[in-house]
Amino acid sequence: MTKHVVWLLGVFGCAHSVRPPVAATALTGEMSKLSFYVGEWSCKGTEIENDKVVAEYPLAVKVSPLLDGSWLSIIVEKDGAPITAELKGYNPTDQKFHHVWAVGAGEWGSLSSEGWKDSEMTFTDDKPGVAERMVFHKDSDTHYTHRAEAQDSSGWHATFRKVCDKRA
Repeated sequence: MTKHVVWLLGVFGCAHSVRPPVAATALTGEMSKLSFYVGEWSCKGTEIENDKVVAEYPLAVKVSPLLDGSWLSIIVEKDGAPITAELKGYNPTDQKFHHVWAVGAGEWGSLSSEGWKDSEMTFTDDKPGVAERMVFHKDSDTHYTHRAEAQDSSGWHATFRKVCDKRA
């Protein structure tokens, strides 16, 4: 270990140990409509190709408020390792919800939504010409589904589905 790394570990380790615990940040404004989402979730992920299930596996989702409560941090884990890091927020200027995601190999994307329509929020891809969307469905405060879809000449087709229950 270099001298600088040891120094940084010492400084940040000491700073962390004397800092008082941080209170949970409350979601603000339009983001308060996503308060139910904060917490830890147990999910079943399903990969779908040509309308057929090709893989199913357990996932964990950890959601927490970020910054001033205008964003959510979402970490999706498979087998205990993060597979996506995501942010969900609301921009009062354009009056839209935004979802930014990142996965390995530097891949990322962003989607936007006009907001809730009944119990669903549909996010469409921000890239021009990309016919993909995510449908987030709140069944209750302890259950939600998430579906990724792609469009072709015959309509929208699910490519991934996640069914989640809040951990007690």
